[in-house]
Amino acid sequence: MGSLEAEKLRMFILGRVPDIFDVHIFEHLPLFVQINVFKGEVLYMTDKDELYDIAYRTIKEYELFKPHYLDYVGEKGTIITNNHIVRRV
Repeated sequence: MGSLEAEKLRMFILGRVPDIFDVHIFEHLPLFVQINVFKGEVLYMTDKDELYDIAYRTIKEYELFKPHYLDYVGEKGTIITNNHIVRRV
């Protein structure tokens, strides 16, 4: 689904649900937000296997991104370089 189609779908849904819902297209969210989506409750699902596949891929991608994100936000983290683990102090 292209960006324009996704935005049209988002606006279509927003026009039909109460204002308490914050509707976004998952693939358009930043990775650090995507990972937190899985901490919430699933309200609707048509394909459980697809949901698990997306969650698995997102977690794998986030784990690769996490050291860079933690460095950017200034938090301590573990950085892996050239198969060596370096723990920041």
